[in-house]
Amino acid sequence: MSKEPSVKPEIYRKVEGLLYNYKTFDDAIASLEEELEEILPSYGSSVAVVGGHEKAPTDTSQTERWALIRAEGPIAVKKAKMLKRKKRDKAKVERAKRALSSLEREFVRLKYEEELDRARVARALGISVRTYHNLRERIVQKVAIRCGLL
Repeated sequence: MSKEPSVKPEIYRKVEGLLYNYKTFDDAIASLEEELEEILPSYGSSVAVVGGHEKAPTDTSQTERWALIRAEGPIAVKKAKMLKRKKRDKAKVERAKRALSSLEREFVRLKYEEELDRARVARALGISVRTYHNLRERIVQKVAIRCGLL
């Protein structure tokens, strides 16, 4: 039986970061969406559609409108990229978790969502500390593969 290659430390940290942060993805996504909602209406808020054509209302000049777009555009682009990355990472972790066994999913819940220490996780699962480490390694490797990191 061949031993699977071990995960490089930087990949290991990345996977564990994804697993630890998974529980915060929904809040982060909602927050970024709210921030974008505050920024994006300003693009169109100074523009009225009249007869199918965009027209600046009398209280906002064309120069003011473009100043808004120039000032808020880079922020909106940055937030949109962050939002896309969060949604992508959340989807990757969800796919990876579905591929885990029930024992592995319970390990993920206890270790990364409940943030229990290794002794408590091992005790809750009825496994030895050695088995805990082997299980953790196997889970990180599976998640890394499913997330496209290996």
